[in-house]
Amino acid sequence: MKIEENKPIKIIIDENLLKTYYDNYYFVRYPKRKKKPITKPSFPTLNSWIILSRMAMNNLKQQWKEFGEWVITYYGYNNLNIDDCSISFEHIFKTKKRRDPDNYIPKFFLDAMVSSNMLIDDSLDVIKQLSLRCIYGEEDKIEITVFPHHIF
Repeated sequence: MKIEENKPIKIIIDENLLKTYYDNYYFVRYPKRKKKPITKPSFPTLNSWIILSRMAMNNLKQQWKEFGEWVITYYGYNNLNIDDCSISFEHIFKTKKRRDPDNYIPKFFLDAMVSSNMLIDDSLDVIKQLSLRCIYGEEDKIEITVFPHHIF
């Protein structure tokens, strides 16, 4: 897919996308599995994964990496090899439960952006600015916007 420099790239992770992932990919690839590893369109909170054992944390990371790679391929953004960008992550929550924005770290999704070759790396040489915003809205979802400054 050809992406224009300085034109934003948008990814939305919502309940509909999760359903598509499970119906068209996950349970097709793993027919014996019954449990959904990702149950809501929200990154795992820092508080939930830092207390896990090393093995459980790695399992969570792999689940999000596989999901993230699928999402990026679904949108057609794999193999873009972006080498200079800014990224905005916006978490939208439908309930007004108290949340700390700094707990919703996009680490696992950034790793998937690299492994799918959307980004050449997730270092500060490539990602010049990273912003995180949490707001209340009509539905639970994550909106990711990548602002490429240079593409190979």
